[in-house]
Amino acid sequence: MPPHTAAPAVRPHAAWLGISLLVAATLLYSTHTNLARLSYDYGVSTVTILTVRTLAALPMALLWLHWQKQPLFVPRRSLPVLVMTGLAFALQSLCYLQAIHYIPVSLAVLLFYLFPIMVILIAWALGQERMTPVRITGAVVAFGGLALALNVQGDGIHWLGVGLGAAAALSLATNIVGAVRTMRSAPSMTATFNMLTVAGIAYCVGLIAVGGPIWPAGGEGWAVFMGVVITGPLAQLCFYGALSFIGGSRASIIMNGEPIATTALALLILGETLALVQVVGGLLVVGAIVGVALFDRRA
Repeated sequence: MPPHTAAPAVRPHAAWLGISLLVAATLLYSTHTNLARLSYDYGVSTVTILTVRTLAALPMALLWLHWQKQPLFVPRRSLPVLVMTGLAFALQSLCYLQAIHYIPVSLAVLLFYLFPIMVILIAWALGQERMTPVRITGAVVAFGGLALALNVQGDGIHWLGVGLGAAAALSLATNIVGAVRTMRSAPSMTATFNMLTVAGIAYCVGLIAVGGPIWPAGGEGWAVFMGVVITGPLAQLCFYGALSFIGGSRASIIMNGEPIATTALALLILGETLALVQVVGGLLVVGAIVGVALFDRRA
């Protein structure tokens, strides 16, 4: 998932356009994750997906920058933070898509969506934010819900996948903290284009290191793969387009519906199953994140 930025208040019809784009982004991200998991059954490698997806996103971002007449590059003084942010961006996608090799998509997305709580904790540790009762309560409830969702006895859980999912959340939280700083000196899509460029270079190097791409087998495999490549960049474009209309705060609340949508599609497309205690745990995690976004004015 991408970082959030703020935008000024807009007219009601523009707000509805922003909400529509966010709903589209939620569905596209959810579809993308499930299709990525399905594409593994056709032999595609994670690095292949990430490289092609990122390279496909770059021209879309360029078109957006041209349309909005925004600068192509961030200021030179922001480059060190940008590189760190771009590498964190690349790492979170790698860990997230690699996690679904080992654990169900529904569990991976739940782990991944701990990143809002992690952002709060990192900002507090760096002295950028104060810890509030709402945030403390949200963190406790979220981690308690995660314990239920993981089924803490560990039955049937691949802990490497759990570690990768948690690493993806931590990487995205680091990315967001860095992106917020970068976006103080450049528009959000300019920062995004530059982050995608850094990530694309990292993925290309990784692809060469592992011996090149591994393509899908058969026509059906290619159809699934193309679905992955198309839905990922479109989801990012819809998300950042929405920020221009309604801003980051409301966008983050709406995007918290992604774990539910992703889990529903995983149950439908992949045939995954969840125990009742895991469903309750998942609802607690999502509820805690939404609660912090709604009730903590400093969030």
